[in-house]
Amino acid sequence: MIRADGLPTRGRSGQSTAEHALIVAILVLALVAAGWMLAPRFVPAMQRLGQRAESVYTTGDLAR
Repeated sequence: MIRADGLPTRGRSGQSTAEHALIVAILVLALVAAGWMLAPRFVPAMQRLGQRAESVYTTGDLAR
């Protein structure tokens, strides 16, 4: 088979699945690393959200 630039292509059977798996693994690793780095910023906000939810569940007051 000939590519658009005129060079022949090599047979790549079986590599596309491994390449896709590697790309997915790298993306997952990047997302986990980003989450790990950003987690300390979200902890106080999540604690406030939990306190607010507890207040709403106990008092039923949404206006606070």
